[in-house]
Amino acid sequence: MVEPSTPVERIPPSRFRPPFCPNPRCRHHRPRRGQTFRYWREGYYRRRCDGRRVPRFLCLECRVGFSARTFAVTYRMRKPHLLLPVARWMTSGAALRPIGRAWNDEHPELACHPSTLPRVARRVGAQAILILEELHRLAPDLAEPVVLDHFESFVGLQENGLGLATPIGQVTGWVYGGRPAWHRQATKASRRKPRVAPGLREVERSAREVLSLLFAKVPQGTRLHVVSDGDARYARAIRRHPRGRDVVHEVHVNPRSRLKDEPRDEPTRERDRALRRNDNCHTLIRHLGADHRRQTIAFCRRGEALVERVAALMVWHNLSKPISIRRDDRQTPGMLRGLTSRPWRWAEILSRRRFVSQVPVDRTLRRVLERRMPDPRGIVGPDRVRMRSV
Repeated sequence: MVEPSTPVERIPPSRFRPPFCPNPRCRHHRPRRGQTFRYWREGYYRRRCDGRRVPRFLCLECRVGFSARTFAVTYRMRKPHLLLPVARWMTSGAALRPIGRAWNDEHPELACHPSTLPRVARRVGAQAILILEELHRLAPDLAEPVVLDHFESFVGLQENGLGLATPIGQVTGWVYGGRPAWHRQATKASRRKPRVAPGLREVERSAREVLSLLFAKVPQGTRLHVVSDGDARYARAIRRHPRGRDVVHEVHVNPRSRLKDEPRDEPTRERDRALRRNDNCHTLIRHLGADHRRQTIAFCRRGEALVERVAALMVWHNLSKPISIRRDDRQTPGMLRGLTSRPWRWAEILSRRRFVSQVPVDRTLRRVLERRMPDPRGIVGPDRVRMRSV
């Protein structure tokens, strides 16, 4: 099992020991078994925000200096006290601007500018993506059917559709991570003047990446059981995957739109039972994300921001949210999967910094973390924000 570690911010300076060198080019950045990390303590400095003593260190291999804050999620933050409140509010259905107003009303002595909160939210979301990938590799083998569907939302305008693949365990409810896919929305404005030109077969690409992610946890000689709706793109993605023959594809066609008082037929009930985990997760994301609700104008401005905020909700869903509050079942999906023994708090989830050089991620997630995901509108982020929060 994976148990949360003590937050780096709470470790006394005299007891902190750096576990590895933070320099990706140093051979002590990925310590091997039996390898000793040699470093030298080089005094300390006072943090300006709260006057706390932060110890400094020097790697004796690459001669690169660093401090204890290098291993904390609050590194290079001028207002580290905003990290945990923003993370909690992000998973409570609040938008960033109301979060800033509430914080400034409660703490006028620690008031922050509205532009500060998106940067903090990006830091939380980037770490959440790395946490999902890290826990996926530490989790036990996959032994349950996986429900595959795309969560649909908008970026900037209703024409700029972005789907996010959300594979969820049918038994445990564990979300295995998401892969984005741009597509054009069938709106009247897009038919008159199409301004979105996403690449072809983006949904198939994201579905194939999800299959590769799942096959990494499938034992040898075992087939992968995938449950999806009647979308033909999922069947094509499975057929074109290198290990597509090892997939058992269970299809449940989406029913037609019913009237208000029209009862459900048996195929509709069977479909709802099979895809219940995914439907509940999508409903939860729309309920807790102000930019994903059906009737809203608070769209995300960047596709990376959408992926990062949904990743934060996925981490909270996997490690903190009970399976059922109505039945008073306090178990989390991580506990049902056998990964943890108790629910995690946000202070434990963000207890230490995850390095992108230590957590293997594919090309799609690396582009998200670097804010270089291809945008069909032609928007390119400035280089000064590249890898700022990873």
